[in-house]
Amino acid sequence: MKKFPISVLVAFIGAASIFAAVSFNQVQSTGGPNRQPPKAQVKVPEVAVVRAQLQQVQASIKGYGEVQAHYRLNLTAQVSGKVNHLADHFATGQLFNEGDVLVTLDQQPYLQALADAKLTLANAELALIQEQRNSNQALAEWQRSGLAESESASDLVLRKPQLKAMQAQVESARRAVNKAKYDLAQTEIRAPFNGVIVSRDVQPGSYLQMGAQVASIYSTDLAEVRVLLSEQQWQNLPTREQGLGLAAELSSPNSAQRWPAKVTRAEAHLDSDSRQRAIIVSVSKPLAQATPLHDGTFVDVEIQGKALDQVWQLPASALTQQGNIWYVDGNQELQHFVPQIQFSQGNAIYIAPFAENTELNIVAKPLSSYLPGMKMSAKVNTQVSVQAKTQVKTSAEVAL
Repeated sequence: MKKFPISVLVAFIGAASIFAAVSFNQVQSTGGPNRQPPKAQVKVPEVAVVRAQLQQVQASIKGYGEVQAHYRLNLTAQVSGKVNHLADHFATGQLFNEGDVLVTLDQQPYLQALADAKLTLANAELALIQEQRNSNQALAEWQRSGLAESESASDLVLRKPQLKAMQAQVESARRAVNKAKYDLAQTEIRAPFNGVIVSRDVQPGSYLQMGAQVASIYSTDLAEVRVLLSEQQWQNLPTREQGLGLAAELSSPNSAQRWPAKVTRAEAHLDSDSRQRAIIVSVSKPLAQATPLHDGTFVDVEIQGKALDQVWQLPASALTQQGNIWYVDGNQELQHFVPQIQFSQGNAIYIAPFAENTELNIVAKPLSSYLPGMKMSAKVNTQVSVQAKTQVKTSAEVAL
């Protein structure tokens, strides 16, 4: 029998020992052949929330509109005639006062008409005096005739119809004189109110027919802005029906200019396009303001409303483009609801509480990828909360 060398046997025994040691270490490191690897812990992501709490705020009703003069008029000629003179300030952009003579027409034809009317009146008055004497004479003759005791005299005998006719002629002649005076006065075309010239449509020497347009003007004593309000905005007014006398403020969307105003009236019909009612905000002496408020300016309008007791104040970023508010419920799950917005101001919105909740963790900046039921850990964002409180203070200061 052939024997293996001692060196080969030693090498074989060493390799077997190494294999056994490696296998033993692997078993020990895994905890045995049947041990399962530990499960990885799932970490719930955090989301920044604001703690919505009930509070009292001053409602602010916002809208927009175009500044319009209280009166706008196409000034027309009431009589015909040649334009003899135009006032020095009768030009576009120039101011005028009520009663100023803007245009003077040729008065000669109307002076002649007035003289003729006066002559007709004088002749009628003379004829009336003569007819009154004739009537008295006719009555005296009837009485002397002795017939007055047996029968009554007819009106024709006593000349009563003739007397009435002459009286009517005198009345007509007097009215003709008044008409001639009126026509003569209309040759001076006067401003019906304080205002400004928008356009001038006549030149010296031009001939005007009755009813021809002379100029386009608008008043400057009062400017108005018509603001359409939703039903919710009407409910935020202190007085549901009118809101007259409420303080308001106009501001330019393109600059920092502001103008004090007040609510003067409310319309009693719905706008045919928006199906909303309008409230009228007025500014007194718009062109006399520190910064003149010109007709046709587009402005933002803010009206101070009533105090609201039970509302949540949230950052405007909490409202998604779909009109939802997201919150984290007690199970650390995302849910959403459609809010009932009372009003907005600055970077804050004010909504009615959701369901019967008095407090709720509202997501400050929701993402479009959120789905109801997603696990989220709420982390209160104190910076957003402070900004909301500052907005409440600002609202209260404005109300004062």
